[in-house]
Amino acid sequence: MDSLTLSVYGELARQELTATADSAVERLGGELPESGVVVLGDLASALLRGGDIDRGAYVAHQFAAAAESKPNTMGRQRAQAIAAGLPDTEHDLASHLLTFATL
Repeated sequence: MDSLTLSVYGELARQELTATADSAVERLGGELPESGVVVLGDLASALLRGGDIDRGAYVAHQFAAAAESKPNTMGRQRAQAIAAGLPDTEHDLASHLLTFATL
């Protein structure tokens, strides 16, 4: 449910995005489940689409680490979308995510 909510709020650039993002991360807890990779990916995409570029890039780095430690098809799909939304200053991360997406 978090992924859907984050996706919609990011697309609409809703004010609730930040609070929803904080709640989603808190629910993930310290031990990231495989579904957490998907939530982090959706969170990074939502933040980037919603205009919170700095926070989106920060979460994108977390997503990249989590996706590599727990690779899955849904994570690879999200990697490409995240890479497309990253600013030019995150060229290395975008390149890394695109490579990961094609594995």
